[in-house]
Amino acid sequence: MTQIAEPNSSELLRRMLSEDQSLRAFIRASVPDLHEAEDLQQEVWKTLCAKVEQYDPSRPLRPWIMGIARLQVLKWRQSKARNREHPAEQLIETLSEEAEEMQEELESRKECLSQCMKTLPEQQKKLLGLIYRDEFSQKEVARKLNRTVGALQMQLTRIRRALRDCIESRLSKQGLT
Repeated sequence: MTQIAEPNSSELLRRMLSEDQSLRAFIRASVPDLHEAEDLQQEVWKTLCAKVEQYDPSRPLRPWIMGIARLQVLKWRQSKARNREHPAEQLIETLSEEAEEMQEELESRKECLSQCMKTLPEQQKKLLGLIYRDEFSQKEVARKLNRTVGALQMQLTRIRRALRDCIESRLSKQGLT
């Protein structure tokens, strides 16, 4: 990987990597063959790394990444122009727009989740931290808390349900559902 020329290059790299799921979804939706999609994603990352010095930190990162991906998909499409199985350029544009809208919804959901997490009792926050942040297995957590795995799973189900309801309520209030 090329050296990222920005004062806080590790932060920029972290931000770029956080967009990988959206990038993968867009490419996978645009390229029917899984192996070709994976190859194209690698090409997009090579291009991103090569052009990272052109990135303007005062502008949003996602549109820059998706713009480069869109160009790479169109370039791939042109190389496959004789094969009618591949999506047309208009479809690629539509998929790109939908991926952006989905990403915006995901960001809203993440923000709501963050707010909802603040409303949980401290014990529930610690439990979720053990499972999701520290990545302990349910069996390990149950042993640490001197509970059965079944009881732990039931508690996790209740916490997740409460978080889901909280998120849906907040999104509804914002008019996003």
